[in-house]
Amino acid sequence: MWTGPSTRSYRWCAPEPRRSPRHSAAEPARPRTAGSRGAPRRRCAPACPRTDGRQRPPSPAHRRGCPVAHQASAPHHAPPPSGSHPEENESHPRVFEPVLLVILVVLAAVGAVIGIDLVSKLGISANTSVVGALVAMLIGRIPLGFLRRMRSVHRQNLAQSAISAATFASANALLTSVAIPYVFGRQDLVWPMLAGSFIGLLVDAWVLYRAFGSRLLPADAAWPPGTAAAETIKAGDRGGRRALILAGGTAVGLAGTLLSLPLWLRRALTGHRVVLMDQRGTGRSAPVDRRTLARFGADHRAAADHLALFRADSIVRDAELLRRNLQDDRPWSVLGQSFGGFATLTYLSLAPEGLTQAYITGGLPTLTGHADDVYRAAYARTLAHNERYFARYPGDQRLADAVAAHLEAHDVRMPTGERLTVRRFQTLGITFGTSAKFDSLHYLLETAFTDGARGPELTDTFLRGVDAAVSFAERPLYAALHEPIYAQGPSPTGWSAHRVREEFPAFDARPGSPLRFTGEMVYPWQFDEDPSLVPLRGAAEILAARTDWPALYDLGQLAANQVPVVAAVYHDDMYVDREHSLATAAAVRGLRTWVTPDHAHDGVRADAAVLDRLLSMASGKD
Repeated sequence: MWTGPSTRSYRWCAPEPRRSPRHSAAEPARPRTAGSRGAPRRRCAPACPRTDGRQRPPSPAHRRGCPVAHQASAPHHAPPPSGSHPEENESHPRVFEPVLLVILVVLAAVGAVIGIDLVSKLGISANTSVVGALVAMLIGRIPLGFLRRMRSVHRQNLAQSAISAATFASANALLTSVAIPYVFGRQDLVWPMLAGSFIGLLVDAWVLYRAFGSRLLPADAAWPPGTAAAETIKAGDRGGRRALILAGGTAVGLAGTLLSLPLWLRRALTGHRVVLMDQRGTGRSAPVDRRTLARFGADHRAAADHLALFRADSIVRDAELLRRNLQDDRPWSVLGQSFGGFATLTYLSLAPEGLTQAYITGGLPTLTGHADDVYRAAYARTLAHNERYFARYPGDQRLADAVAAHLEAHDVRMPTGERLTVRRFQTLGITFGTSAKFDSLHYLLETAFTDGARGPELTDTFLRGVDAAVSFAERPLYAALHEPIYAQGPSPTGWSAHRVREEFPAFDARPGSPLRFTGEMVYPWQFDEDPSLVPLRGAAEILAARTDWPALYDLGQLAANQVPVVAAVYHDDMYVDREHSLATAAAVRGLRTWVTPDHAHDGVRADAAVLDRLLSMASGKD
């Protein structure tokens, strides 16, 4: 959950005056009359914020005569009025100042190393502008006289520009252009390509400098990295709490490179404070598992009533309590991925006053459909993903069939002592729904068999990998509530996935038929075969038969919705049906969708561009 983007208001800037169309927001100084001494000198056009919060950049003509650098990575912000800023009348620093030049060279070298390392190892290009800004601010606070000049926001701007430009140039322009001919064995093209890339960089820099702030490259367009760098510099310059927030987000982003912090979170931290709420029963919230439920003893109905309190309606009430505790009654924005999107629709139904904006990725559920409708559509999609998998790995069909035959003929035990049955082996198909795990079954099957004393046997490596994938020991709540999250009104779920599977005989494991894997379904027999679920069997049966479920969505409220909502709908999502999602989008007033075939269910985790697209849609840029 996001507590809102950082503010961009400037106290020292007067409200923008009304002007006729033929006057700009700020005009350059008039040239001196003939005979006046000295050459005319232009003044900078201040970029005062408008009433809508966006800056009005100076025109290209003003910019060319302005002593303040305008970079694409850090848009110019106007100086405060006379007397409010110590550097008001300071001329723009020169790159060749000895101390500044050394700092820029060092930062450029560091940026080049970062760029080459990331593009060669991960295939990504990072923006390091905020890093340069923070380093420059830290240097300026060293109590040495010759370093105090680095407190200038203009020198900090040059620092962030130097490191970000070096990162991009080394990775995207120089290394890539040299590596491609080298890989193809054309070493004779390496030096010509390097020279051409270098010349291209110079031309690109000149064109960017001349075009930035024009209609071709407007300064007030969406520049997320540049905005982050500019806001960091301004926050540090004013020494306020905002600097701590931005620096903290940057520190987390840097740590994320080493600690695998999700890309979407790094992107979100550039403009928001992020609250990651462990919903009730998960993460560091009070756990719900066989041990905590043991306090109900044989009273399965009491355990079932307790589990029924962990659905989306209760999660929304928790979120509202947290919001008021953190920031009084100020609303916030929410990002809901998968089931988080389900909870977001419930949030819009029960407490829309707590939201300013809602972002949903792969999580628009059916508002009125029964669980049978959900699983009927899910089985068809899962079969399609089976075909995709075996088209990519045709040799795995023979291996999967051999494993199933071996499990049918032998009592095979996993390292935990549980028996691995064919139907439990089939549940490995749940990995087909994400880009991160789509190939995991293939690598697991590669380790399946070894030559044992009595012939082929399944390896411990394979069995340990299967156990890690099929066990609900770490997520029993997922199994217990997988169908109840769709339940509303008097209709019981009645083990929907188990019943509907009978309509899809392709999933039956029969000798001579190709094995097909199931997907995101939970079956009653899993509460007999998985030790972590066995104590929950009685409560699960009561939940499946329950007929008094409260409504999760208020259709009238959603039809009159006033909260801006944007949603990414993945065209081939194995877990959330596209048609159900689009029907729901049509029922929510003002909800805008982006349907994309380029991502699986984990698109927002795999590619920060998904969140970028939603942020752009929400801001009206897309």
